[in-house]
Amino acid sequence: MVGFARRPGRFAVVLDCETGAEITRMHSPEGRHFYGHGAFSADGTTLFTTENDYDAPAGVLGVWDVTAGYRRIGEIPSGGIGPHEVLRRSDGGFVVANGGIQTHPDLARSKLNLPTMRPNLTYLTAEGTVEDQVEMEGAMHQNSIRHMDISPNGTVVIALQWQGNPMTRVPMVARHRRGEALELISHPDELALKNYAGSIAIDGEDDSFVVTGPKGGAVLYFDRHAAPDGSNHYGTASGAAQLRTGGVMITCDGGMMHRRQRQERFIPVSGADADAGTKMLSWDNHLVAV
Repeated sequence: MVGFARRPGRFAVVLDCETGAEITRMHSPEGRHFYGHGAFSADGTTLFTTENDYDAPAGVLGVWDVTAGYRRIGEIPSGGIGPHEVLRRSDGGFVVANGGIQTHPDLARSKLNLPTMRPNLTYLTAEGTVEDQVEMEGAMHQNSIRHMDISPNGTVVIALQWQGNPMTRVPMVARHRRGEALELISHPDELALKNYAGSIAIDGEDDSFVVTGPKGGAVLYFDRHAAPDGSNHYGTASGAAQLRTGGVMITCDGGMMHRRQRQERFIPVSGADADAGTKMLSWDNHLVAV
């Protein structure tokens, strides 16, 4: 497993999932920093990492040779600015969420191009060649694509973060199938997200999915057809990930919520009640099943 430094980071730690021991550290080269995500090739021999070429500016995927101790062997264009998450598809290719936001490490977390930002999904072959691309167009060009999940049939569901007028109501969820237009999905409770969808996860049992909103402590539910299927409120609801044994896990105050077949069960942090867990933990939008 690889954990990336945050806000933004220049190092990543490779961990043994069983023992938690550090195997090695990766460091971004001069003029690059990590954007918090990566994906392995289908055979596990190569790691692709989302990065910022901040003086260009341009997004790139760093290419790292796992068999050589995570040695960097090159980079390829991500297809846009501000690549955040990258996922491997079932055919061995990749899909990249280019959030469209230009940043520079010398300017902290300032967003430098909001009037002209152009978020997109870029589809790459296993070798890194661009196959397809779809953009947020027109009035939605300030709806940043950040986190994604992908179903076995290749449908990508997307959590969005609105960078435009905060008084404007816009969909915070989208999905895409290759060869079709990008589909924006509304939910009657989307205002609870406060223009910020944190994480998104598909339930592999029935293709329903959940979207978290940490700023509003909200979770929105959608059925397999992307129709709204209710919502709930959990303090700092942040990360979401598919559980291989069924359902999805959602991080929240004090622990995690397991949702399966529309039923939810709270799992507190080991050795702490919900109140204590709230003080001990600070979740963010990233949760990975290992």
